[in-house]
Amino acid sequence: MQGAFGAGMQQMGIAPGQGGAGRPTLRNPIMTLLLPIGLSVVGNIVGSILVSITDVGALGLVGSLISLVGSVLALMAIIKMTNELKAVTGNTSFPWWPIFIPIYGLYWAVVMVPQEMAKAKQMRGVQTPPRGLVVYLFLFLYAYAADLNDIAKAP
Repeated sequence: MQGAFGAGMQQMGIAPGQGGAGRPTLRNPIMTLLLPIGLSVVGNIVGSILVSITDVGALGLVGSLISLVGSVLALMAIIKMTNELKAVTGNTSFPWWPIFIPIYGLYWAVVMVPQEMAKAKQMRGVQTPPRGLVVYLFLFLYAYAADLNDIAKAP
């Protein structure tokens, strides 16, 4: 029974004896970026088409609902990646909630996350530095996921 449990934990990326501080989940960074953005764009297009075809303004809310799903997916990805980063560094005080505060959220995404990522990569012995500040500024979800993939692939 214990052997099967240990094998299941290894498949989930948590090695026995690590105390829950497992490797981050491998994810496709391009899809992590494009799925929320794509849903937002497609939602706006669908809403515009429905309104123009039917002349019923309330159908535009369908497009807004699709855009909302894209925003929720982005939020869920940021929270999950931040929790994985916290598990790697052991810094339980690193927050995810600054994404809701306008100016501080930008500072958090462009400065604090790359600093914490550099710390995590150093702790795991990854030689590649975190993505640049410009990449974090314009392609935040991509940079975050790609840097966590570097940590997950570390020996």
